[in-house]
Amino acid sequence: MILVTVIAVRAGQVAQIPAGPSVRVSDGWYHLEDCSIAVGRQAPSMPLADALRRSQRPCPICEPLAHQPEWAAFVASHGETIKAEVKAKAEADAAEAKRKLEAEEADRARRLKELEDERKRKETAPVVRLTEAQARDIAASAAAEAAGDAGQFQSIFRSKVRTIAPEYSGPQIVYASAVLKIIAAGPLARFEAAALDRVQRRLPIGGAVWSPDVAIVVAPESAEAPDIKQIVVQRSDSQRPAGAETQATVLSSTLAPRRLPGSLPTAKPVMSGEVVFPLATFEPGEGVSVRVIAVPAAGANLSRTFSLMALRAIQ
Repeated sequence: MILVTVIAVRAGQVAQIPAGPSVRVSDGWYHLEDCSIAVGRQAPSMPLADALRRSQRPCPICEPLAHQPEWAAFVASHGETIKAEVKAKAEADAAEAKRKLEAEEADRARRLKELEDERKRKETAPVVRLTEAQARDIAASAAAEAAGDAGQFQSIFRSKVRTIAPEYSGPQIVYASAVLKIIAAGPLARFEAAALDRVQRRLPIGGAVWSPDVAIVVAPESAEAPDIKQIVVQRSDSQRPAGAETQATVLSSTLAPRRLPGSLPTAKPVMSGEVVFPLATFEPGEGVSVRVIAVPAAGANLSRTFSLMALRAIQ
């Protein structure tokens, strides 16, 4: 309120200050019309009041106040008032800039809090998992709409699934390179793959197999891929010290050396297949993390650690 009053008073003073005589301005100074500096710089003209507002000083060469008594009288009459006006404006501008900055900071803090609250809400909300019956109903509907188009089937299937389980995005990547893909597929992702395969082969969708556990699928794409001899899954939480992780039980494994499709009979076989673990191993919880480790026959292990939000996507 005080600031508004000050600005209003200054505004009244601005109206009372005449424009004053015309001066030429350059280099931070105001000059006489015939000053050599003004002529050489082709200095523009403006009212003396505006020159003072811009903190221009009298030129030390042409000494305009010594040669123009009218200018000197104007500066004596209005110079201090103009200084006060400029100071008030600078203070008002600074106060407004501070207000805007504080408002922006408050807005940023509010948005960060909203994001953090939303993250916590998502982390603590129960994971929505489709039942086998729901998945089969959706697959049958998607297959009917897709009319044999596998790409359309997958798009429609996922769209319908997300109306119930919005976090579903298919299998999750454990490791990916030009020669090897390793993915984690939960029951729904495995069922989607089975259903998609049947659509591609023009087989009845009802024959797609539902598997209740999580498969770590090793899929080499080149004979140069490293041979994965073992898959290890470790579950830990914030209460456990480092090195005290729980190692998950392997339910089944089809990991074995195979020749890549389309390769010659003499081609080198590469380890491929899937290793199945209980879904409970990948169940999210506060402070829980799950590390999937692919152990090659030679070289460094390939691994990914799934934290809480990433675990929610394994469905």
